[in-house]
Amino acid sequence: MLDIIADYKLEKLLGRGGMGAVYLSHHPLLNIPLAVKIFEPHNSIDQEEFQQRFIREGLLAASIEHQNLVRIYDAGADGSRNFLAMEFIDGPDLGELLKNSPNGLDEGFVRDAALGIADALKLAHTKGIIHRDIKPENILMTPKGYVKLADLGIAKDQESELNVTATGIALGTPHYIAPEQALDACSADQRSDIYTLGATLYHLLCGSTPYDGKSPLEVMMKHVQEPMDHPIVRKPSMNANFANVIAKMMEKRPEMRYQNCDELIEDLRLLKTSKSLNHLKEMYEHKPTTQHLPNKKKSARSPAPAKKGFPVKTVIGGIACLILLGVISLALIPEEQTEFNATKKPRESILKNATTETPVSPETVHKPKADIDLIKATSLDPLSTQLNEALKHLSKINKLTAIGPNNYQIKDGLINLDLSGQTNLKDVSPLSPFKFGELDLSDTSVQNIYLIKNADILNLSNTEVKLEQLKSLNIRELELGIIDDIKPLIGSSVKTLKMMHYSGSSIEPFKQLSLDRLIITNGAPKIIQRSSFDESGKRLRVFLYSENMRKGLPSSDLQRRPGPKGFQKGPGPRFAP
Repeated sequence: MLDIIADYKLEKLLGRGGMGAVYLSHHPLLNIPLAVKIFEPHNSIDQEEFQQRFIREGLLAASIEHQNLVRIYDAGADGSRNFLAMEFIDGPDLGELLKNSPNGLDEGFVRDAALGIADALKLAHTKGIIHRDIKPENILMTPKGYVKLADLGIAKDQESELNVTATGIALGTPHYIAPEQALDACSADQRSDIYTLGATLYHLLCGSTPYDGKSPLEVMMKHVQEPMDHPIVRKPSMNANFANVIAKMMEKRPEMRYQNCDELIEDLRLLKTSKSLNHLKEMYEHKPTTQHLPNKKKSARSPAPAKKGFPVKTVIGGIACLILLGVISLALIPEEQTEFNATKKPRESILKNATTETPVSPETVHKPKADIDLIKATSLDPLSTQLNEALKHLSKINKLTAIGPNNYQIKDGLINLDLSGQTNLKDVSPLSPFKFGELDLSDTSVQNIYLIKNADILNLSNTEVKLEQLKSLNIRELELGIIDDIKPLIGSSVKTLKMMHYSGSSIEPFKQLSLDRLIITNGAPKIIQRSSFDESGKRLRVFLYSENMRKGLPSSDLQRRPGPKGFQKGPGPRFAP
């Protein structure tokens, strides 16, 4: 029923959302149209807390004024009802525009809109305000074609001691929410806004959201766990530089995104000059294949993309070995047979050219002569020969493709093997005889991990395994995904433990592990207030045994490293150049 709230007559219902209803009204003195938002508290949260949060929203939003922000004029309470009086925008939101453009909006328009919204967020961030809910429906377009960011309804004042999201509810919209915000609403910062803006741009350009699911929780956990389709895979016709900007905005690890809006704005402005963003091209260069179609649901068990070539050091080392073998063989070959082919391509370029082809079975691929020479050279090492046979057998029993020499390195008798993203991989029995320096089984479906007896570094993030199976293995460093109970690891040889998120409520199991280092990239809200954790040695022991230190220990900088499939990273396997 329409009536009056404070001095504002509610004339027409404009819309209703999860945070409340919005009505058309007029300013009693200025006689300009206003949009009045009446807040509806959620049943699961204390009413007084909601009122504090609602009024605080108005104070935060009214403290800044920007041409790309919807202006707030008034905020308050009328009895049990809370309200905001804000600028009325007589135009559609970008969500409505998308309904009429299912393949995405004009790229130039989206780029200019991104620049305006990023500049508005920059101002908000300088005042300690985090928006937390950027989405197409919260970006309005004026009759003159300008865009304005609306709905600071779940804004967060970083400087205030009053934390209106202390309940830890993942406030935000699931299709655009940042991974750290999905795990703990209190951990959102300016980099979270950059992620949600990136997810919004992804939708506006591609016509589909980065992730979809049957429930809000499923969608949020995909933001946390699953690798993201590069935007250009969804829409091959889009500008590659713009696609790479979005990919960086949506890195799962906050420290790998743009760290502030200044950095983002710099690259968005370069887009307008048509200059190539080479620093992003090296990280995210991606060539789409016909196996990925726009707006088509991705198979949950699709094969991993073709791997790239060896690292440069490995290639150089291999060439040196071949040269040495060639010199030795000269003494055994008649003089008329010692002429070399001066036009033969270096091995590195051969590998790069070979791996750009569409993935096919190793048994059916037609290898050029130079590639055959490479396989022969590799087979000179008995360990390589054994491993190649094991990988062939592994591919056959698990129905994998594109697994071979490009997936591994051998150093000092230990194997570094990258099988990340092989979602069909269940049986690793062919690998049981080998000793691994580093074994990446992230984002796989391994069921018999207990057969891998020796792996100095083992990555199982985004892979469901029974931790009990790891106790008998010789592992120094272990990486896991989201864990709620680490008791099964007690008694294991693990010295460095990395995990994406710890949802358990007790710190006691950590005390019973003989850890030298503990890393939790997306927090453990039930045992520590920090959004990320990385401590070792004495500081780790202090953390484990001191309640005060657990509450206030300063954060350590996380070192950047190539991430597994669970964390967004540049293209190519870990051991690519």
